[in-house]
Amino acid sequence: MNNTDTKRGVLIIDGHIQALALTRSLGEKGIPVFIVDRNKHGVARYSKYCSKFFKCPDYLSPEFVPFLMKLGEVENLNNWLILPCDDHIVKTLSEHKKTLQEIYKIATVDERVLKNIINKRNLFDIASSIGLPVIKTIYPDDWVVHSQMLNSLRFPLLVKGIEGQTFYKKAQRKAFKVLDINELNQVLVNLSDALKLDEIMIQEMIPLSIDTKVISFTSFSVEGEIKAYWIGQKIREHPIYFGTATCSMSIHNEELPLLAKSILSSLAYDGVCEIEFLLDSRDGKYYIIEINPRTWLWVGLAKACGVDYANLLYNHANEIEQSYPNNYSENVYWKNEITDFIFSMMGIMQRKISFSKYLKTRKSKVKALSVKGDKKPFWAYLFLLPYIFFKR
Repeated sequence: MNNTDTKRGVLIIDGHIQALALTRSLGEKGIPVFIVDRNKHGVARYSKYCSKFFKCPDYLSPEFVPFLMKLGEVENLNNWLILPCDDHIVKTLSEHKKTLQEIYKIATVDERVLKNIINKRNLFDIASSIGLPVIKTIYPDDWVVHSQMLNSLRFPLLVKGIEGQTFYKKAQRKAFKVLDINELNQVLVNLSDALKLDEIMIQEMIPLSIDTKVISFTSFSVEGEIKAYWIGQKIREHPIYFGTATCSMSIHNEELPLLAKSILSSLAYDGVCEIEFLLDSRDGKYYIIEINPRTWLWVGLAKACGVDYANLLYNHANEIEQSYPNNYSENVYWKNEITDFIFSMMGIMQRKISFSKYLKTRKSKVKALSVKGDKKPFWAYLFLLPYIFFKR
């Protein structure tokens, strides 16, 4: 009898870098892990801790939930925990949570809570109502915006999506920076074929620099009470602004836990989340950017610092008694050793990244891909790099 017959396991959906870190965290504890992905080359499937891999329909398709239900019956996955690694997965799981709970345990918030997180208009309204700083934002009612409609917003501005991942998939970018009214209207015209007007927001841009990056407050909460938290900051990303992290580090910050506590309490939030904040140097305030209702790309860094979110979720879902960490290591670096090298070299040649600062993080403690005893994902990622870039 194999391990999957005797111990409740975890079904991780989406097999990219984030899933690889979760797979390793759980697998090291002897917990069976299956990977489900709509793409057949998700890097997590190549980990020695992945017991089985299944290719699934698109996460938003009508076939996705029936696929999971059938999989649960065929593979005897009763009471296995589902961990999502993508906002669209979270959305589908939340909408069909009652059905899926006939077989699985689901590590996502209820649909009611999710609507106040994924929809940034709802999120900013809640944040404003409890006194959190909120970036000046307008929601256009026409594809042509006149200066009087901007309500004192100062350029440069950002054109973003009210639902971030939907915007990214349709626009192929997280945000568009515009410097004047003419550029703003040109961007809106360009987006009009791919997006609906009520999917777009226009936001004042907090000044950014190479040294001013988004800070991630992450936590595990039960009914809005924070049980454990960890804070990290992007060091490098691609693109250089509004991009995906290639190098990050753990930090301490005394102010963010207080801000996070107020918003998570008001949402009565359950589970793991990442709250992104950005410091505005003009007024010294931290502004909430978004909440990701799941683990995030570099979750492996939190585990290396002493906050193992995968196992916190597993133990909680299975009513296993556990203690919660009340501290973590700071100044620990994480990097995707392949993409960070490629994009750092490009940035150095373009004089957008400091070579001396790159050298300081050259020997990062935590690597996304290559770890002792589980190096196959590194070689798979390297070989599949053109495919991964094309698909994502």
